[in-house]
Amino acid sequence: MKSSVAPFFPGIFKGIGLSLSAFFVFFLLVNLFYTYSDSLTQPAAVKILLGLYFFSIFIGSFFAGRASLNLGWLQGLVVGFIFALVILIIGLRTVETALTSSILFRFCLTAATGVLGGILGVNIKSSK
Repeated sequence: MKSSVAPFFPGIFKGIGLSLSAFFVFFLLVNLFYTYSDSLTQPAAVKILLGLYFFSIFIGSFFAGRASLNLGWLQGLVVGFIFALVILIIGLRTVETALTSSILFRFCLTAATGVLGGILGVNIKSSK
């Protein structure tokens, strides 16, 4: 009997790497545009980065789910939580802030985004 645990982790690692890479690129592009453009205000940049935060989670969760044969929702959930934890740890180390209800609410949205990406990823397979 084959274990279904072994194929579970490569998809998660791929999804986390993809999410973090995508967000890093988006973060750099938005910050470059904010720095060298007068048309982008700080509140608008924060909203754009928040949207790209969730888009990055969706991308990583989608590809994690796509790499698995089943349990895409669980892979998406794990990718979303690990991504959010990494960003939270980086944020808490760079900016003095406390854990608030808005951060906990963002974790819930992260979970929903990850689950959605994982479900769509496992159900939308590439035609090979």
